[in-house]
Amino acid sequence: MMSDLASYRRPAPGTQPAYDVPDYGSTHKRHPKQALVRLEHTLSEISGPRMTSSLYPSHADLSKANGREAMGERIIVAGRVLDEDGRPVRGAMVEIWQANAAGRYHHARDQHD
Repeated sequence: MMSDLASYRRPAPGTQPAYDVPDYGSTHKRHPKQALVRLEHTLSEISGPRMTSSLYPSHADLSKANGREAMGERIIVAGRVLDEDGRPVRGAMVEIWQANAAGRYHHARDQHD
């Protein structure tokens, strides 16, 4: 049953940026104009899928491309994967997609002009 599923902890008030920031003009045109609709989490959002880095070993090192150093500035991304009670999630995999300098992704479906 949907009501039996655990849900993610919502952000504490005041911890997220405002939707409309006067000094950042595009937020005025793009922020929600009505109250947000709360959607309950589904089983697939809470439980899976389960993947491991062994499925994509060649994609594990983002600092190299085709045997050479990747173009662009290197950054360090760090974080933690926690459950709804703030406990670490063992064996979690985080998939990160980074566009190249032309705004393209290394993916067969990213073939736009």
